[in-house]
Amino acid sequence: METPITHYTPIETVQEILKDITFVSSDFTLEPCKGRENRIYNNIPGKKDWCEIEEGRDFFQYEGSPTKVITNPPFHDQNKKNICVSIIEHCLKVAMDEVWLLLNNQMFNSLTPCRLHKYLKQGWKIVFIRILNIPCWYGRYFWICFKKGDWAIQDTKSFVMLDGRLPRQGASTEVVYGTEPSEINPL
Repeated sequence: METPITHYTPIETVQEILKDITFVSSDFTLEPCKGRENRIYNNIPGKKDWCEIEEGRDFFQYEGSPTKVITNPPFHDQNKKNICVSIIEHCLKVAMDEVWLLLNNQMFNSLTPCRLHKYLKQGWKIVFIRILNIPCWYGRYFWICFKKGDWAIQDTKSFVMLDGRLPRQGASTEVVYGTEPSEINPL
């Protein structure tokens, strides 16, 4: 099998994005996709752990309970299967407080209104977004943080538009959120 091309996070980017995170002594941080070069992992302070499928530590088998998860997830697995959403959702499953993700534009676009609402129902809210230009990579990158708690830069009104349509006046937004766009009655 051909080895996939791997693009590790530039060290300058790692050092810059980690400045956005407040670490406390009680944190236990997981880097679930550390890669061979350990760029993010080596710069995380305090108690930490890692996973890397190429080194025999499969994130989807991880059983710890980190307070934070920080990663630049791969877009594809070794078989070129898109695993972005699976990784994001597993990060939200194992983390106790914060999930920090460096996403390319395709990964960011996978955060659909239906998915974001599902995460919101699980207690996860987006509390931080930073848009980055990384010269050695293509396009825009998004450094985002999901956090459990009350405050967020997103609210439930962020999800009322699906396929460019607004819910009917007086309609339950709960129904709209959980409904596939093809099932919503047009205005």
